[in-house]
Amino acid sequence: MSIAILTELHAEVRRLFVAGSGLAANDPRLLKLQPQLAKLGETSPAFKRLAEGVRKTTDASGAVAAAALLDLGGLLHAMLYTQGKSEPQGAGVPIAALASAGPTTVSYRKLAPVLEALTSKGGGRLQVIRQGHEDGVFRDFRVFLPAVQGLADVPEIADYLARDVLPSIGSKVVPVLLRRFDAQGGKADARMLGVLHAIEGEKHLTLYERAAREGAVEPQIEAIGLLARYDGYLPLLLERSHDGKKAIRQAAYDALALQESEAAAQRLMEALSGKDYEMAIEPIRRSRYEPLEQRVVGYIRSELTHYGDAVAEFERSKRENPDQPPAKSSPKVELSYARLTAAIHSLEGKRSDEALRALSELLGDETFLSGADLNAKDYAAQLLLDMERDEADAALLSRDGTAYGWLAGFRLRAAIRHWTAAEVYDRFSPLFAKRSTPDSRTVREALAGLLPDLYEQLRYASWRSEAASAGEGTAQEELPRLPEALADSRWIKRIAEADLPRLLLPYLLRYEADADALNFMRTKLDAALATPNKREIAYALWLGLYIAGEPLESEQAKAFIGQLTAQYGYAYIDPVSSALLRSLPARYAPELEALLLDRNKARLAAVLEPILEDTKRNQFAEFPADKGAERYAWLRSRM
Repeated sequence: MSIAILTELHAEVRRLFVAGSGLAANDPRLLKLQPQLAKLGETSPAFKRLAEGVRKTTDASGAVAAAALLDLGGLLHAMLYTQGKSEPQGAGVPIAALASAGPTTVSYRKLAPVLEALTSKGGGRLQVIRQGHEDGVFRDFRVFLPAVQGLADVPEIADYLARDVLPSIGSKVVPVLLRRFDAQGGKADARMLGVLHAIEGEKHLTLYERAAREGAVEPQIEAIGLLARYDGYLPLLLERSHDGKKAIRQAAYDALALQESEAAAQRLMEALSGKDYEMAIEPIRRSRYEPLEQRVVGYIRSELTHYGDAVAEFERSKRENPDQPPAKSSPKVELSYARLTAAIHSLEGKRSDEALRALSELLGDETFLSGADLNAKDYAAQLLLDMERDEADAALLSRDGTAYGWLAGFRLRAAIRHWTAAEVYDRFSPLFAKRSTPDSRTVREALAGLLPDLYEQLRYASWRSEAASAGEGTAQEELPRLPEALADSRWIKRIAEADLPRLLLPYLLRYEADADALNFMRTKLDAALATPNKREIAYALWLGLYIAGEPLESEQAKAFIGQLTAQYGYAYIDPVSSALLRSLPARYAPELEALLLDRNKARLAAVLEPILEDTKRNQFAEFPADKGAERYAWLRSRM
């Protein structure tokens, strides 16, 4: 008998049971099957009866059609029943059950959303999973398997499950992890190894070793990192460091950084001096094996010599072959320079005497200074500065003169650790006053990084207040302080002459501004208010005048609001502008209120009205009586 035609007929009969027997008359699908059934009926009485039943069903109508359809359906079901088989195939074997158990006391009302989040796609699921974790849903045994399967989800969910959820379940989830783990898998299987280690540590060292030797890339990388924490696996790590895959070699180098042994140090040096020099930088930084640091220092000196020889050879080749097309460098020079800079980068975080001497020698080496780009020279100087050692600062301060103009900013940062404010000003203010010279640019950049940025601090004051209201931080912070080594009032005039208004602000907290500085700020404010794209400069200048106790002219306030109108196409005023407007004396209120009648500024009416109400309550004549830091603190309280 043909099971296929019986199955097809069953589908059509079921369709007519749902649609109604009234549609059975002349049904094209039944009529299509009827000739095939008749053909089979020539050798089988059962199929002959089926063919007859189909004919009666398609020819009938009304109540007769219903009876014919029921007869056909009954005969068809009887035939299908006789063709079914219920006995299992093959020999019986015991079911390998998971050796994992746990409570199932969580109500399905709490369980269902978490299961849905773990087994579906789309956004918003992480929050559901977090809430489920906080509610203890993951203690329920029914969530174990979906949670493990979730390690293959999007990174934010998979990482959260691996980091927080599964380790909190403990050893009860280990059988599920072991059953699901596939050494030839991907990122999800790598996360499983991490979870197993977080729960049971060295108990599964054999599994980690097998994954490190035979696993796919992701599980192998994870296993290498886990084995690095245990003794006895150095030969395996060395072997993996020669793997053909770059990612596995990087994992092996990272693991060797934790091995305080001569063999590990030798392999990292081989990588630094070979094709993997970039990959060796971070492992060497993290290594605490002192002989390795000494080797790197020796390598910097030798590679610097090789670099000088390569440059000399290249220059000689250019002189001997004047007809050759001009070239900036040669492959040999570029490779030597790349290895040299990689070795310098690997000294980040090192504070030994050997590293200090090597970096100091670099800053005095003519080959390095003439051939290295500014980024490499700055990096070497920054490493010395980051050591925070007197000898390193002395090495920076000793490099003076026009040849070291690029180093002036680093010298300033080193000087403020040892010199008085007067000494710092006398030495660096002449450089600050220059224009478009390397030493002037670097000193200005350094000073901007050393001084507190009052504008930015005020800008974020309202955000800190909102965070404190939500219980996520504190609104009150100490007032910004001027570094003592820069606390010289003569900087005010020098900064004004250099046209850097934002750098003036921290000095105005501490010192009275002279007439020249005030005139500078007023002039610059008028210019900034007249230029649409100078709004932030206008902020800084108004803030400086406010701290200095200088009143804002009403026309300037109007121009400022005009800038806000041009800046924002909707009803919004940023927190800094709002605070400055709220600081105006009450006498400004009528003039500002008149602005609300201006159609061009009507969209700001909703946010200007409460500001004006605050302004009307400011009963002081011009500004609060205090100046400087006290006035800045008052303004910040208005955010």
